[in-house]
Amino acid sequence: MSSHSIVIGLLELAQATVEVLLDVARGIKLVWRGLMSQCWQINQVAVFYCGILWVVKAVA
Repeated sequence: MSSHSIVIGLLELAQATVEVLLDVARGIKLVWRGLMSQCWQINQVAVFYCGILWVVKAVA
């Protein structure tokens, strides 16, 4: 096996590794966006119910 073949093999391995890492990063980004979306929705519901409780308490 020539040194040229070894270098080509290492470059291909490096490229495949980078592609896998990019896929993992994209997956993490999608999961993070999903979690942030859920947190935002939960926060909006909590603010809504706190507002209702505040009004009920103010009226009572």
